[in-house]
Amino acid sequence: MKYLLKNCLIPFSIVFTSFATHAQSWTPLGSRGFSAGEVEYTSLALDTGGTPYIAFQDVANGYKATVMKYSSGSWVNVGSPGFSIGGVDNTSIAISNSGTPYVAFWDDAATVNGAATVMKFNGAGWEYVGIEGFSAFQAANLSIAIDAGGTPYVVYSDDSGFLFSKATVKKYDGSTWVNVGAPRFSEGNAGWTSIAIDASGTPYVAYQDDSNAKKATVMKFNGSSWIAVGGVGFSAGEADFTSIAIDTGGTPYVLYEDHGKDDKATVMKYSAGNWVTVGIPGFSAGAVYWPSIAIDPFGTPYVAYQDSVDTDYATVMKFNGSDWVTVGLEGFSAGEAFYTSIAINGQGTPFIGYDDAGVGAATVVGLSPAVITGIDTVCAGTTTDLTDTTSGGIWSSSNTSIALVSSGTGIVTAVAAGVDTISYTISGVSSTFAVSVNSCTSSIKNITTATALNISPNPAHNVLTLHISFPQNEDATIIITNMLGEKVKEFISYTNTDTQIQLNEPPGVYFISAVMKDGTATSKILLE
Repeated sequence: MKYLLKNCLIPFSIVFTSFATHAQSWTPLGSRGFSAGEVEYTSLALDTGGTPYIAFQDVANGYKATVMKYSSGSWVNVGSPGFSIGGVDNTSIAISNSGTPYVAFWDDAATVNGAATVMKFNGAGWEYVGIEGFSAFQAANLSIAIDAGGTPYVVYSDDSGFLFSKATVKKYDGSTWVNVGAPRFSEGNAGWTSIAIDASGTPYVAYQDDSNAKKATVMKFNGSSWIAVGGVGFSAGEADFTSIAIDTGGTPYVLYEDHGKDDKATVMKYSAGNWVTVGIPGFSAGAVYWPSIAIDPFGTPYVAYQDSVDTDYATVMKFNGSDWVTVGLEGFSAGEAFYTSIAINGQGTPFIGYDDAGVGAATVVGLSPAVITGIDTVCAGTTTDLTDTTSGGIWSSSNTSIALVSSGTGIVTAVAAGVDTISYTISGVSSTFAVSVNSCTSSIKNITTATALNISPNPAHNVLTLHISFPQNEDATIIITNMLGEKVKEFISYTNTDTQIQLNEPPGVYFISAVMKDGTATSKILLE
């Protein structure tokens, strides 16, 4: 849209200039490197309220399992740190709809070294779900998921030595762990096993299929047996780091490191009876490690990974309907990022947990909400509306003696002269907006200089900056009307300061008026 200004002479100047919106960025939740020390096998999950939990092998606590959650601006231990009896590997966390965290891991302390163990937090401490080391043999590549009814499922590579490492799934029936279908149901060895459960309670398992040239295979349980979804070995080539997620419509997506594409990331989904590539195969800039996939409530898939192109830092991409695009900066982490794990809250905000090699500890980051828009200069005693396109957040003021803000609506009430920082926060991640409050007590006298209006718009964003030049400072009511005389926008501005205007109106002729104590001045704008 073009903005054309019809010049006229008025006793002050209104100058429009454009401003650029700010890209979203990744912000650490609490401190970067909040764990006691080095970690491995980081696994991130969110409860239904959006609280992030992270499980990991805690090197500082004897390589045992530790879970922490983000609460009131900092990371706190859930129960005791290092709560497992012995060392753990392959930690995987899931949280039930009732808010109970479950952690599955390879258990060095089990009777069979490396057998699968699951523990849950009962509100006071961690307790075993069933018996410790419930798998008959070693359990590698553990992955846990919980259905809507609260039943935990675990998939793993069932490594008996002589029976190879085929896939097995077990669930807890309330008293013991039972096989879901036949144990070791995969045709051959199953690597990088990953589990997800759809809304109807059907478990799906993705894995690297050794019996099919190490390509990706997905199987689901139909109530009596495991069946291939769309045929076994559906990927074009060898697939490592397979990770599965299911959208709200029941469509499974699989992410993997694609050996046929120089170890870059590829995502496929099951659609109309076939596996189809989402975007292009090998869409990442370079090779990926520890890739993890999640799908937001609106059906948008996100992937996180250790990015070989950016010195092994973390990168996140999402599919926008036609292409994979980088979210925030490529390689955004401050150091090397291992065991990247992604989770998305109910408002669609993604969070990434990882082993942060730069500080030798765990770090979790979240994507800040969209940029806040609104009027940034107001008079004491007036109100103004701030907005953010990301829903579900809370508004807050850094200095309530200068300005108050409604936590749910973003309506700011100016109290006294000064500058206040208004924040919009979702699950501990914030966008901020500076609001200047003026006393607005001076009057205008002896205005004699007539100047013309000038305009330089930003048509990409329909955003202008208003500047009213006066010999003295005063508040002004700005009114924009269309050719029919209908008001399309009204707000309070202030002389000799910049005020942002968002003007999203159809093409046509509009009039902008500044109503002052000593009169009104009007100019015409043509939007094309």
